[in-house]
Amino acid sequence: MSADLEVWSVEKFMGSHGLPRAVEWKAEGTRWVFGQRNWQIVIDESAAIEEEDIPPEIAPNLVGIQFLTRLALEPLHAPHLAHRFFRQVSRTVAKMIRGVVFNPEIGLEYEPSSGRLARRQAPQDEPVKRLSMNWWFADGPLTAREGATKLLAYMETYVPEFLPRRYGEYEPPKYRFEKQNQDHFLDMLFGTDFLVWYSTSLFDVSYNPKHGPSWRRHGFSMAQLTLQCPASLLTDPGWSVGLRRCWNAITRLAVPVYGDVRILGGYIVRGNRVWSNASTERHPVRTWRGLPATFGLAVAIGEPYLSLWPGLRNESDPSESPVVIRSVADWNSGHEITDEMEPPPERLCQPGGSEDKRLAEVWPFDR
Repeated sequence: MSADLEVWSVEKFMGSHGLPRAVEWKAEGTRWVFGQRNWQIVIDESAAIEEEDIPPEIAPNLVGIQFLTRLALEPLHAPHLAHRFFRQVSRTVAKMIRGVVFNPEIGLEYEPSSGRLARRQAPQDEPVKRLSMNWWFADGPLTAREGATKLLAYMETYVPEFLPRRYGEYEPPKYRFEKQNQDHFLDMLFGTDFLVWYSTSLFDVSYNPKHGPSWRRHGFSMAQLTLQCPASLLTDPGWSVGLRRCWNAITRLAVPVYGDVRILGGYIVRGNRVWSNASTERHPVRTWRGLPATFGLAVAIGEPYLSLWPGLRNESDPSESPVVIRSVADWNSGHEITDEMEPPPERLCQPGGSEDKRLAEVWPFDR
């Protein structure tokens, strides 16, 4: 019998350098062993894991988990000093590989202070880039209360920084979001024309679940969800993985007419707020007039455009899938998915620039 701990982490454990009493650790095959006369500590090789392997009680505590490292103290009835040293080792490993320590018997045992959010001091009053994840949907789960409830659960799992902290009908929002008042939050989300949603500093959410599809004063409107955060997070391996997982999960939930991921420049940070001005890059879609001609880092195409673009789906796409997703391999590469795939049919694309009011030649909605 042994005492067992797990470190779920962004990075892989690479060896004993940096551990307490580092010179006394010995490599035995793929394991590292700290041996004493009547007890020992064993650190197994880090195992790469899939997203579905991450337990729900662990996922919200760290963005971008990719490895599991198991530690064991043998025997279970080792001296008290051995157990204390064992926990010191587990916490050191967690700090080294950006992880959390999980005890299978009692739950989460340790989370480094830097584990939740890779905080970066944003340059004040200087242009910065933002990662923008966008979805437009005519109907489907995110137009209903049940879907919005799932969206909150997805945010908690993948990127809790997007969860609302405060909300209300106007700024500054007067209500604080807690799990026990989630019903009040949802009542306001579906009962007001627009809900002010304050997330973690430098993380922004715009969610309009009711607006569309219909003709409104400024043109044709569809329900929309936009999540924005600092593009600099993509340089961090954990955040790069976590944000992609977030995009894929919400896309599967939303089943959008269209969705994309872009990096937009020219934003200004002042304090904990992000502002735009005349120099800020805008998303090419203002009101819906058809597909944009370029797609950014990733794109999701659903109905009715999926049926109107028969060459889009290929052998790797399940024929029954209601949405086709394409993405560049590295969101921080500067490449765009438009360069790696067939361009959208011109007849489906919005004509002219963002100020043009004309509709696409083929318009699949009620005129």
